[in-house]
Amino acid sequence: MSITRALHYDYKEFHCYGSVLGRILKKKSRDEIKFGISSILMPGLDFMNNETFYDSTRAFMKSEKIQFLGIMFAFYDDQEVFHRQLAFVSNTKSVSLRELVGRLRTSRAYKSADLQLK
Repeated sequence: MSITRALHYDYKEFHCYGSVLGRILKKKSRDEIKFGISSILMPGLDFMNNETFYDSTRAFMKSEKIQFLGIMFAFYDDQEVFHRQLAFVSNTKSVSLRELVGRLRTSRAYKSADLQLK
């Protein structure tokens, strides 16, 4: 399956105005923010190591008209242990992924859950 097809397979689009995400994306509070989340059932590094990942993901984001994409990975390892991974992709310098991850890791909601973020 191609990268683009995999990203489309379980893709959800979200719209919001302002908020913490708006500040991270450097948008005004009244500006609409459109972003997407895709689910992939395999390890993140295996998916992202595909030689077409970069170009295909950028093309996918352009076709969906989003600046920001979250990719959720879920899989079982060789010992049948279930894992979840989360990756963020941006196609613009205005998105600070470092700031987004930092805010996620320090938010009250995420501190109360055992997310094991790395």
